[in-house]
Amino acid sequence: MKVVSVSAESDWHRQHAVPVIVQGCTESWRAMTRWASIDALVEHYGSVEFDLATDVRLTLREYLLYAESNTVDIPYYLVERKWESPGSWHLLDDFCVPAPFADDLFSLIEGAAAPRYWFVGGPRSGSYLHVDPLLTEAWNACTCGAKRWVFLPPDTDLAALGLETFQESQRYRQSAAS
Repeated sequence: MKVVSVSAESDWHRQHAVPVIVQGCTESWRAMTRWASIDALVEHYGSVEFDLATDVRLTLREYLLYAESNTVDIPYYLVERKWESPGSWHLLDDFCVPAPFADDLFSLIEGAAAPRYWFVGGPRSGSYLHVDPLLTEAWNACTCGAKRWVFLPPDTDLAALGLETFQESQRYRQSAAS
């Protein structure tokens, strides 16, 4: 995987069709202080409600208590995808889309909104091996803690590795590109 700076080679990933780490995107974000620690998140967004699971909503403060005390193998993580909760839309003011990803084709579709997701997870939280259901050019930024990624070549035989991927709520044991 190549590491590029946002100013020097920010279009490198499109030319080579591979994942990259783009450095220098977040320094000016308000999120770098508001999301920099659990205390900072609670100070600014502790009373905002978010989805935890289907039909389960918690405030950020309630979720962080859960995340701190749970002992399950794969705990829930918090996600905001609707931006309907009072106060949740303020999160959108805390960051901007990095320049290499500013071309948003969803903006060309009348009535379509660009998918924006905001996740908070505690220890051991995460997602299963999956293919982006919209096949988008996604970007992620970690402002507090750590995030681990696994990238597999498109021709990886998941079955040979004993792996499964989840796609549209169904399990598939095929190649990583499916």
